[in-house]
Amino acid sequence: MNCEYGNWTVRFPEVDGTSGPFEISADEMTLKMEDRKFDFCRAEFDVEIGEMMKPETNNDDGALSFAQAAEVCLNGHPVRAFHFRPDYVSYGNRGTYMELHDMQESLDSGIVDKHWDRVTLRDAYEHVFSKRDKNLIRDIKFMVPDELPSGQEVITTLTGEAAHEPSFFKGGRENYEKKFYEPENNEHLLESYYALDFNKISPAQAIWELNDRFQMQTWVDSDYTLWVGMPENVSMLHVAASDDERVWRYRDDAVQIKHPRDPIFGVVVQGSWYDEPGIGGGEDSVEEVTSWFGFAGVSEDEANGGAADVRAEGVAYFPDVDPEYGQLLEISDSNAKRDALPHVAQTYLYEKMKKQHSGSVELIPSLSGDQVSPMRALTVGDALHLVPEDNHFDGVVDATSGRMGNEPEDIGCGQFIHNEIYMVTGVTHNVSGGYWTVTADVAMFPDNDVEKYVRYFSPRTDEYLDEEDVWPDGRNPALHERFRTENF
Repeated sequence: MNCEYGNWTVRFPEVDGTSGPFEISADEMTLKMEDRKFDFCRAEFDVEIGEMMKPETNNDDGALSFAQAAEVCLNGHPVRAFHFRPDYVSYGNRGTYMELHDMQESLDSGIVDKHWDRVTLRDAYEHVFSKRDKNLIRDIKFMVPDELPSGQEVITTLTGEAAHEPSFFKGGRENYEKKFYEPENNEHLLESYYALDFNKISPAQAIWELNDRFQMQTWVDSDYTLWVGMPENVSMLHVAASDDERVWRYRDDAVQIKHPRDPIFGVVVQGSWYDEPGIGGGEDSVEEVTSWFGFAGVSEDEANGGAADVRAEGVAYFPDVDPEYGQLLEISDSNAKRDALPHVAQTYLYEKMKKQHSGSVELIPSLSGDQVSPMRALTVGDALHLVPEDNHFDGVVDATSGRMGNEPEDIGCGQFIHNEIYMVTGVTHNVSGGYWTVTADVAMFPDNDVEKYVRYFSPRTDEYLDEEDVWPDGRNPALHERFRTENF
């Protein structure tokens, strides 16, 4: 077994130590990373370390008296970069206690005061980022095909080239590498148009509002770059088994996974009404907007007077889920323009599915191997292939018994590790008394194919209209070859 198990430290890159950056070893530590929440770390150190640090935090010219970056490291390898401030440290008689906060919290100073009737999401993020006062986060990048970092480069850097792959892993990699969430959807979201309004708020709050409204995510990498997109776009695939020294080990008695009872069928996202500028996107002028809606025998005067207003809606759904039994979720007040709506709906659909199907698995670093990946690499958005014990199968675990989705016939009710790939939605490292445990929160992988399109609702007729009704003169090319008029 080669899995790293050793010294957890906090390193200050900007502060000189005896042999490089200042670095201190933690006696106890909790490091928590969660989907759509800020990273957080709490660490405890010896009293002697506190005595050494106190002058550097209390004096104005102390090396730790100002906000700066701090890296949580395992055996010298950075696991996460954090935001440090001197008031995050408290000194006690029995120990020194330190909190480290998400690097994005360094964007809490600065003012964003801007209104857009029509702006791309990319331009909005870049404008908000430019208003920061602190430069701890050095750059902003987007998870789109042209800017996407190579996942294989990440794997090679962390693990090297594995000469042999566990046999039970065969058949799983191909399914995972299809990647349920394509970066092209990020590009559509980022380049489409929206109406946005920020009234004298901090860049951190503005970014949080953008993420929440459009279901985007932001995080800071080890180069102190703020990424916008989905962490799943560059996820790594890890393997855990109940009894195999080559890969990670999980505890059989600490499994909490529930498979879905009520599947999600689809999501409807409400967009703009016809009289809101920019409903059609950047290519449409206000004059064109007011003349779109002379449909179904209604004159242009009546349409402009509000008799024939319509609302654009984005729809994303799983075609293999029965709409009679699946859930239909509705999202309102997105302020997304027409061209962005189907992509916003798809993102909401995946995010809602991730939240619906949850569970957790406790990993045991001291008994784990690292043939596939080191445990320090586990993060939100990664994929975790969980393999059950051999006795859950008729034969040995080999290339034919460990296929995706296999469920043993002799397992009754209750919770059970399926031989499937799960998405990681949270990671918690706990270090106490020299013992290190890792809890991975997981969700079912939303690997269903999704269909998405735009539809239009007319309150005048209480009906959904097709593109030909809304665009009688053909100004707008169809956004979907087949328009669905069913009420879902």
